[in-house]
Amino acid sequence: METIHEPTSTANMFKQVWPLRDYYKICREVLRLLRGELSQRQLSEKLGYTFNQVGKWESGVTQIKWEDFIQINHALGLPVDERLQVFFGNGHGPHTSQNVKRLFSNWLALDSIDSDVIRNKLKKWKASPESLDLAEALMAMDSRPAMLFGFLSHFVNCAEIEILRQDFENFEKEMNLLSAEPLVGFINEALLVEDYRRLPEHDDEVLAFHASCTVDELKPLLEKLVQMGVVGFDGHKYFSSPTSFSFSTLSNKSLRKFNKFTFEWVAKKYPLEILSKNRPGVYNVSGTSTRVVAISRNASEEIDRLVSQFHNAVGEVVKNDSQPKENVQIISLANVVSTV
Repeated sequence: METIHEPTSTANMFKQVWPLRDYYKICREVLRLLRGELSQRQLSEKLGYTFNQVGKWESGVTQIKWEDFIQINHALGLPVDERLQVFFGNGHGPHTSQNVKRLFSNWLALDSIDSDVIRNKLKKWKASPESLDLAEALMAMDSRPAMLFGFLSHFVNCAEIEILRQDFENFEKEMNLLSAEPLVGFINEALLVEDYRRLPEHDDEVLAFHASCTVDELKPLLEKLVQMGVVGFDGHKYFSSPTSFSFSTLSNKSLRKFNKFTFEWVAKKYPLEILSKNRPGVYNVSGTSTRVVAISRNASEEIDRLVSQFHNAVGEVVKNDSQPKENVQIISLANVVSTV
């Protein structure tokens, strides 16, 4: 009798012990980088303090709150509101502690976080009116690596934060690989499809089919993914990391080529007739919808809110999808000005 090697080792191989790092120290480093050549007292004065409050923050005597972080950026003349709008998306302001806690609670699926610390923190936020510690916000973001680096990169160079440097360099390598070889995102997801999961041993043909590539394309990319630690191999089959190629809230130039590749792929697969879906095997529902229209700014803002709602709703569907995965699905919706 053949043994089906389910990727039960995935959780153990990629298991993370929380907290992953000292988020309070990261906050202090961020503050130091933000103030640059200004002394602690000079920045304290800009913030309206008659004592060295910045020194207290940087020494760890008092902790930096979310509102403190926003005030610091304002005092330094930095466009914090615009940066937060890019990160959180239009229509999610004002960026108060309570709104930010609500957003994180909505974004971070409780049942998909392998951390009692984060789950308990999110539950506490829902019930508490207390102001949010910046360190706690960073810890929550770190459950989705792209979210942490995406947020911090709006304000500082993550490579200058010593305790983040190595992970950030790895993250950059991952994004650069995605830009150079967009298929790696498809391969990572194809490893979750039931056709592959139920195999007793790895099969190039099955994985390549679901990743929409050839076997010749698959092999070198799998090797690169394993070398980078993005994909694991247990001696029988490959399995994906649950946090790799997560693009949530990320603005990164590496995603441009991935998006170009994806939209071109969708154009090639554009369904011309219903019968084209009736092929051997199990296929998920597919469809496309595209409009090119002249509209007002108000209408554009309303559509932007709808796009955000759509992606949040899709995230909920994906989060709650406990059934076997039958296909890799491309789900994309754009709302872009033609003159950009």
